[in-house]
Amino acid sequence: MFDLEAMSENLLDARDRLGVTQKEVASETGIHQNTLFFLENAKKSPRADTMVILANYYGATVQELFFADQGKENV
Repeated sequence: MFDLEAMSENLLDARDRLGVTQKEVASETGIHQNTLFFLENAKKSPRADTMVILANYYGATVQELFFADQGKENV
């Protein structure tokens, strides 16, 4: 199930692990900084192509980044 709050936390954690700013992610991925802001603040659902681009950038799968709640174990 798609959970905006979990997605937001996962995106923030992934960006924090790389130590990059939204501006840097935007510049390196071609995704507008406003889009990143809305995704990281659980205000917008991502398009499929955006999910793939960010998953590749962060070295994660789309499932891990956008659908998995990293703070809880999957039962």
